[in-house]
Amino acid sequence: MYEPEKCIKCGLCIRITELQKETLGLTWIGRGFDVSISTPFNEGLSTAVTTTAADCVDACPTAALSYRDHHAEMKANELRGRIAKDEEVRAIYLTGAMAGSAKGIKIIQHWHEVGGNAVVFDIKDSDGSLSVPFDHPLAPHNRRAIPNLPKFVRYLHSMNLHAIARIALFRDEHIARDHSELAVQSRSSGQPWRENGKLVWTDTSNPKVQEYDIALAKWVAQSGADEIQFDYVRFPAEGNQADAKFHFQTAYPDWKRADVIADFLDRAYQQLHPEGVLVSL
Repeated sequence: MYEPEKCIKCGLCIRITELQKETLGLTWIGRGFDVSISTPFNEGLSTAVTTTAADCVDACPTAALSYRDHHAEMKANELRGRIAKDEEVRAIYLTGAMAGSAKGIKIIQHWHEVGGNAVVFDIKDSDGSLSVPFDHPLAPHNRRAIPNLPKFVRYLHSMNLHAIARIALFRDEHIARDHSELAVQSRSSGQPWRENGKLVWTDTSNPKVQEYDIALAKWVAQSGADEIQFDYVRFPAEGNQADAKFHFQTAYPDWKRADVIADFLDRAYQQLHPEGVLVSL
């Protein structure tokens, strides 16, 4: 239901219905100070907002949009493919390559038939490879196993499956190797730092690395995923730690590693929350 006296006219709900191509959706009516949010052709709210209802309610910053009752909430979450807050998650994990294959589709169908309600699938793995097309200077050029992410998510939603997209963040072998200036640096050699001989870690505190990961997560959210699951949300824990040099130690000398992680997650949440997506670690 919609309570106009609570509405601050931010337009997030309109944007969500447009991005997800709701048949009717929401729109602006009026002009100037009299502008307000409404449905086209005077249709009822439940008719105009169907598949995006859960997203709109989650994104509304003032609770001007809310569920009329628990039944309405359950229905909205069912249409969205999202699990209700009090429902047990029964998920299966698939690599990107498996999720995009014919075998993976059969596994998903079987999981649905035996009572599963969620699927976790890789967007970016710890080697830096991507499962989906994403245009960014730091993106690798490997084959994309899921060439059409919105279509794949719609397929999951057609079976009322909660779509959880996994993104491995700061352990990214591709960036550490091919963009070595963004890797952890060695104090002793001035070269990229290695964890027990392996060049696999980006600098967790480097703004360019963080911006790439947030941009990827935001694009995945806009493609319809219900939840972004961040993995490797940390600094390297093995190897010669005293030799490892990070960006934040110069930029923010009073910070600890925990401050870097907290700051990153705060900024990620601020950018992802308006998309109506859940974030988990």
